[in-house]
Amino acid sequence: MNALFLFLVPFACGGPDAPPAERPIGIELAQAVTDVDQVGRVDVTGDGRPDRVLATEDCGAHTCFTRVTVQTDDGGESRTVAPEEMRESYAEVRLVDRTGDGVADIVLRGGLVGSAGAGPYQRVRETTWIWSEGGFEQAGVVWDPSDLRLHRLQDGLLALADGELGRAAAAFAEVATDESLADTPEGADPDPVLRDNLAEAAALFLVRVAIDRGDRSAAVEWRGRIVEPALTAPADLLSAGEPCAAAAAELASRLDALGDRWHLDDAFLGYNTPVEIEGPELCWGSR
Repeated sequence: MNALFLFLVPFACGGPDAPPAERPIGIELAQAVTDVDQVGRVDVTGDGRPDRVLATEDCGAHTCFTRVTVQTDDGGESRTVAPEEMRESYAEVRLVDRTGDGVADIVLRGGLVGSAGAGPYQRVRETTWIWSEGGFEQAGVVWDPSDLRLHRLQDGLLALADGELGRAAAAFAEVATDESLADTPEGADPDPVLRDNLAEAAALFLVRVAIDRGDRSAAVEWRGRIVEPALTAPADLLSAGEPCAAAAAELASRLDALGDRWHLDDAFLGYNTPVEIEGPELCWGSR
């Protein structure tokens, strides 16, 4: 196991193009953690005193994980803060002010796994950790932009969970109709079953969004694009005004019986896929 201390020197940054929600306060690692040791300090706990930020790399059979710990001076006594979850595979580590409070936040960017079983549909994410009430807590996850059809479905689901129906509908419509999106990652074999699953799943979610928005004509239009009975049944329940939970339960029960006709699960996509459809997702963000 090797350790890397991140040396950060706060500096001023401005200009009209500077992101308003992110104020750089130190150097950025160009690569993932290496076996080169560097020692440095920066305040990440908001007490005005520099803390020591330590990233350790631990490699297994196929994947290396970076874990971040912080050594802070708490009331004159040094203590180590090391949330077990503050780790990421093949991570780059940045310390930037994401919250605008003048205190460095810890950002880990990574998430890929080297195992063949993890699959080709993985997606890089950026996770921000902030200091709150004596410890670090996760403040948000941002996924890398992608033109992969599966990842756009994920974008729609995340928007749905946040209650942003317009953004969700736009993403789902792309999944269902945009031929410029990639169906499979570069180098992966074509998967026509997955392509059909994605298009029809997106149409089902668009039925849900249309019902929520009171747009019956859009609901009818998207329902007409669904052929697979496992998806038409929950779509019909939604269209009939049944509770979303009933439609989601119907979807879950029918997906279990599809076997190799349903590729939107980790058995086909890989265990590190960022999204799979099992049923409950249909009601994300519902009131």
